[in-house]
Amino acid sequence: MGIFYSKTFLILFSALLLFIVNRCNPLGSNPSLEDKIKSEINNPSVKVLYEDPIDRIVVFSAETQKKQSAIIINKYISKNGKLSYSSNKARAKVIDPEKKYAFVSFFNRSNTSNHRENILWGFVLNSPDADKVKYQLMSSDGEVIQSGVEAVQENGIIYTTLPDTINLRKVYKLTYHVLDIKGEILFEDS
Repeated sequence: MGIFYSKTFLILFSALLLFIVNRCNPLGSNPSLEDKIKSEINNPSVKVLYEDPIDRIVVFSAETQKKQSAIIINKYISKNGKLSYSSNKARAKVIDPEKKYAFVSFFNRSNTSNHRENILWGFVLNSPDADKVKYQLMSSDGEVIQSGVEAVQENGIIYTTLPDTINLRKVYKLTYHVLDIKGEILFEDS
Protein backbone atom coordinates (compact mmCIF):
# COMPACT_ATOMS: atom_id res chain seq x y z
CA MET A 1 0.00 0.00 0.00
CA GLY A 2 2.83 2.41 0.90
CA ILE A 3 4.54 1.76 -2.44
CA PHE A 4 1.29 2.52 -4.32
CA TYR A 5 0.92 5.89 -2.54
CA SER A 6 4.56 6.80 -3.16
CA LYS A 7 4.23 5.97 -6.89
CA THR A 8 1.03 8.02 -7.06
CA PHE A 9 2.75 10.89 -5.26
CA LEU A 10 5.76 10.62 -7.57
CA ILE A 11 3.55 10.68 -10.68
CA LEU A 12 1.56 13.71 -9.44
CA PHE A 13 4.73 15.51 -8.37
CA SER A 14 6.33 14.82 -11.78
CA ALA A 15 3.24 16.13 -13.59
CA LEU A 16 3.32 19.29 -11.49
CA LEU A 17 7.00 19.81 -12.30
CA LEU A 18 6.27 19.42 -16.02
CA PHE A 19 3.60 22.10 -15.79
CA ILE A 20 6.02 24.44 -14.02
CA VAL A 21 8.92 23.74 -16.38
CA ASN A 22 6.70 24.30 -19.40
CA ARG A 23 5.28 27.45 -17.81
CA CYS A 24 1.77 26.07 -17.85
CA ASN A 25 -0.18 26.76 -14.73
CA PRO A 26 -2.84 24.09 -14.12
CA LEU A 27 -4.80 26.68 -12.14
CA GLY A 28 -5.01 29.02 -15.17
CA SER A 29 -2.81 32.09 -14.90
CA ASN A 30 -3.38 35.39 -16.68
CA PRO A 31 -1.23 36.27 -19.67
CA SER A 32 1.05 39.29 -19.45
CA LEU A 33 -0.19 42.64 -20.72
CA GLU A 34 2.06 42.29 -23.75
CA ASP A 35 0.63 38.84 -24.53
CA LYS A 36 -2.92 40.15 -24.07
CA ILE A 37 -2.35 43.03 -26.50
CA LYS A 38 -0.69 40.71 -29.05
CA SER A 39 -3.73 38.45 -28.83
CA GLU A 40 -6.37 41.22 -28.90
CA ILE A 41 -4.93 43.04 -31.94
CA ASN A 42 -3.58 39.86 -33.57
CA ASN A 43 -0.08 41.29 -33.90
CA PRO A 44 2.95 39.31 -32.72
CA SER A 45 5.29 42.32 -33.11
CA VAL A 46 3.90 44.11 -30.00
CA LYS A 47 6.54 45.13 -27.45
CA VAL A 48 5.43 46.96 -24.29
CA LEU A 49 7.72 49.95 -23.68
CA TYR A 50 5.97 51.54 -20.69
CA GLU A 51 3.16 50.57 -18.37
CA ASP A 52 1.54 52.66 -15.65
CA PRO A 53 -0.48 50.30 -13.45
CA ILE A 54 -2.07 53.19 -11.51
CA ASP A 55 -3.48 55.02 -14.56
CA ARG A 56 -3.68 51.72 -16.49
CA ILE A 57 -1.84 53.20 -19.44
CA VAL A 58 0.34 51.20 -21.79
CA VAL A 59 2.74 52.45 -24.45
CA PHE A 60 3.97 49.87 -26.93
CA SER A 61 5.60 49.50 -30.31
CA ALA A 62 4.16 47.39 -33.10
CA GLU A 63 4.37 46.92 -36.83
CA THR A 64 1.33 48.25 -38.72
CA GLN A 65 -0.52 46.39 -41.48
CA LYS A 66 1.46 48.51 -43.96
CA LYS A 67 4.72 47.15 -42.43
CA GLN A 68 5.52 50.47 -40.74
CA SER A 69 6.71 50.81 -37.16
CA ALA A 70 4.45 52.68 -34.74
CA ILE A 71 4.36 53.71 -31.09
CA ILE A 72 0.89 53.39 -29.55
CA ILE A 73 -0.62 54.63 -26.28
CA ASN A 74 -3.86 53.38 -24.81
CA LYS A 75 -5.61 52.37 -21.62
CA TYR A 76 -6.14 48.83 -20.49
CA ILE A 77 -8.49 47.33 -17.93
CA SER A 78 -7.43 45.21 -14.99
CA LYS A 79 -10.41 43.76 -13.16
CA ASN A 80 -10.24 40.95 -10.62
CA GLY A 81 -6.71 40.19 -11.76
CA LYS A 82 -7.72 39.80 -15.42
CA LEU A 83 -6.46 42.08 -18.17
CA SER A 84 -8.41 43.31 -21.15
CA TYR A 85 -7.39 45.62 -23.97
CA SER A 86 -9.35 47.36 -26.70
CA SER A 87 -7.63 49.28 -29.46
CA ASN A 88 -10.62 51.45 -30.41
CA LYS A 89 -9.34 54.58 -28.59
CA ALA A 90 -5.61 54.10 -29.10
CA ARG A 91 -3.35 56.95 -30.22
CA ALA A 92 -0.48 56.07 -32.52
CA LYS A 93 2.50 57.68 -34.20
CA VAL A 94 4.23 56.03 -37.16
CA ILE A 95 8.01 56.13 -36.71
CA ASP A 96 11.25 55.41 -38.50
CA PRO A 97 13.09 53.25 -35.94
CA GLU A 98 16.47 54.12 -37.47
CA LYS A 99 16.03 57.90 -37.13
CA LYS A 100 16.82 60.13 -34.12
CA TYR A 101 13.88 62.27 -33.14
CA ALA A 102 11.38 63.23 -30.48
CA PHE A 103 7.60 63.42 -30.44
CA VAL A 104 5.47 64.98 -27.71
CA SER A 105 1.69 65.39 -27.80
CA PHE A 106 -1.33 65.68 -25.52
CA PHE A 107 -4.90 64.53 -25.52
CA ASN A 108 -8.04 64.32 -23.46
CA ARG A 109 -9.18 60.86 -22.45
CA SER A 110 -12.35 59.60 -20.77
CA ASN A 111 -11.92 56.91 -18.16
CA THR A 112 -14.45 54.40 -16.87
CA SER A 113 -16.04 56.81 -14.37
CA ASN A 114 -16.96 59.38 -17.08
CA HIS A 115 -14.10 61.54 -15.86
CA ARG A 116 -11.81 63.28 -18.35
CA GLU A 117 -8.05 62.79 -18.11
CA ASN A 118 -5.49 65.10 -19.66
CA ILE A 119 -2.44 63.19 -20.84
CA LEU A 120 0.93 64.38 -22.10
CA TRP A 121 2.87 61.64 -23.85
CA GLY A 122 5.61 61.06 -26.35
CA PHE A 123 8.94 59.40 -26.93
CA VAL A 124 12.55 60.06 -27.81
CA LEU A 125 14.08 57.69 -30.35
CA ASN A 126 17.73 56.71 -30.59
CA SER A 127 18.97 59.34 -28.17
CA PRO A 128 20.15 57.65 -24.95
CA ASP A 129 21.33 61.00 -23.53
CA ALA A 130 17.75 62.32 -23.32
CA ASP A 131 16.96 63.01 -19.67
CA LYS A 132 13.88 65.24 -19.50
CA VAL A 133 11.33 67.19 -21.48
CA LYS A 134 10.50 70.81 -20.72
CA TYR A 135 7.12 71.71 -22.22
CA GLN A 136 4.56 74.53 -22.47
CA LEU A 137 0.92 74.39 -23.50
CA MET A 138 -0.09 77.78 -24.90
CA SER A 139 -3.34 79.50 -25.87
CA SER A 140 -3.87 81.28 -29.20
CA ASP A 141 -2.99 84.62 -27.58
CA GLY A 142 0.36 83.29 -26.30
CA GLU A 143 -0.71 82.74 -22.69
CA VAL A 144 0.99 79.78 -21.01
CA ILE A 145 -1.78 77.43 -19.87
CA GLN A 146 0.51 74.79 -18.39
CA SER A 147 4.25 74.22 -18.27
CA GLY A 148 6.43 71.63 -16.68
CA VAL A 149 9.37 69.28 -16.84
CA GLU A 150 8.95 65.52 -17.15
CA ALA A 151 11.55 62.77 -17.03
CA VAL A 152 12.20 60.67 -20.08
CA GLN A 153 11.34 57.15 -18.89
CA GLU A 154 13.03 53.90 -19.69
CA ASN A 155 12.88 53.11 -23.42
CA GLY A 156 12.58 56.84 -24.20
CA ILE A 157 8.91 57.15 -23.21
CA ILE A 158 7.41 60.42 -21.93
CA TYR A 159 4.18 60.12 -19.98
CA THR A 160 2.32 62.13 -17.36
CA THR A 161 -1.19 63.14 -16.50
CA LEU A 162 -1.89 66.86 -16.55
CA PRO A 163 -4.21 68.65 -14.09
CA ASP A 164 -7.92 68.04 -14.74
CA THR A 165 -8.51 71.79 -14.52
CA ILE A 166 -6.80 72.37 -17.87
CA ASN A 167 -9.19 72.71 -20.78
CA LEU A 168 -7.15 71.22 -23.61
CA ARG A 169 -9.57 72.69 -26.16
CA LYS A 170 -8.04 76.07 -25.36
CA VAL A 171 -4.52 74.83 -26.14
CA TYR A 172 -3.36 76.27 -29.42
CA LYS A 173 0.25 75.18 -29.36
CA LEU A 174 2.60 72.78 -27.58
CA THR A 175 6.29 73.64 -27.42
CA TYR A 176 8.95 71.39 -25.97
CA HIS A 177 12.66 70.90 -25.51
CA VAL A 178 14.23 67.50 -24.91
CA LEU A 179 17.21 68.03 -22.62
CA ASP A 180 20.20 65.93 -21.66
CA ILE A 181 21.41 65.58 -18.07
CA LYS A 182 23.44 68.84 -18.41
CA GLY A 183 20.33 70.74 -19.52
CA GLU A 184 21.49 71.10 -23.11
CA ILE A 185 18.83 70.91 -25.82
CA LEU A 186 18.84 67.71 -27.89
CA PHE A 187 15.52 68.29 -29.71
CA GLU A 188 13.03 71.12 -29.81
CA ASP A 189 9.68 71.85 -31.31
CA SER A 190 8.57 75.44 -30.96
